Amino acid sequence: MKVNITYPHAEKRLECRRSLLLWSKWILFAACALCVFLNLVIGGPAWSVIVVWAGWTCWSFLIWPDLVSCNRMSLWIRMVLSAALLLSIIALLFTQSARNGIPLVWFIGESVAGALFFTDLSRQKQNMPPMLLLLAMGLMISVFGMIFVGITWEFIATGIAAVIIIIAGISLLGDELIQAIKKTIHTQ
Repeated sequence: MKVNITYPHAEKRLECRRSLLLWSKWILFAACALCVFLNLVIGGPAWSVIVVWAGWTCWSFLIWPDLVSCNRMSLWIRMVLSAALLLSIIALLFTQSARNGIPLVWFIGESVAGALFFTDLSRQKQNMPPMLLLLAMGLMISVFGMIFVGITWEFIATGIAAVIIIIAGISLLGDELIQAIKKTIHTQ
């Protein structure tokens, strides 16, 4: 008996997508390199850092998203982190008034992440580690902001939102939350 193993032909659509991704990667890389080159030639503040970070954000969210953590909670947390980092770069390079937006972005991020987490608690339990990371970073932003920048309502709201979400998580999840914290920091 002779077995003839044949493989199906690759679909035309997948080949087109692969070539589109390849071309878009090189176009984005060339545009970022051109911006860095122009910034070095022209001089002035490092505006090309903002362009490169924004290009990387577009690449990682729109063109080539991470399929491992492609759920709404992880995508939202990554988006909040990218936006806060972009605002931090803008605040460092250009204007100090952009630093007021960082705790606001973080407060909105914590609020939406908390709503996403608690509205579908049974499915979102697997996303406790990124949620805890978001809340811990929110508390750090709040504390360091109040120490180094000053006590403003933006930093207070960010800290209060993180504390409220942590207390709600402890009251609803109890031991499961403690186990998730242990898994997050790898303790036994």
